[in-house]
Amino acid sequence: MDVVYPASAKYSESMKKYGSSTDSKETPFNLGLSTSKTFWEWIYDNPDICGRFNECMKPFGESAYARLRSVFPWRSLGNALLIDIGGGKKNKKY
Repeated sequence: MDVVYPASAKYSESMKKYGSSTDSKETPFNLGLSTSKTFWEWIYDNPDICGRFNECMKPFGESAYARLRSVFPWRSLGNALLIDIGGGKKNKKY
C-alpha cells in the first residue's frame, strides 16, 4: 500500500497535468512517489517492494500457465524446444 495509495491519490492531478499522455514517466505513480523513473525502473531499484510485487504476481502467472497448457495442442509440436521469454522477475532474485 506504500506505493498504491500515494499513486492513487495523484490520479486527478495527473489527469489535469498530463491529460492522456502515453509517456510512461507522466503518470499518477510518478507524481505520488515523486520520481522521474518509470514504474519498472523504480521497482527494480527497490528490491523489497520488487520482491513483494513478484510474490503478488505469482498467482496470475500460475493460472495463465495452467490455462495455456490446456488450450494449445502442445503435442502437435513434436520434439520441439519451447523458450519462455516473458516473466516479471527478469534475472533479479530477491
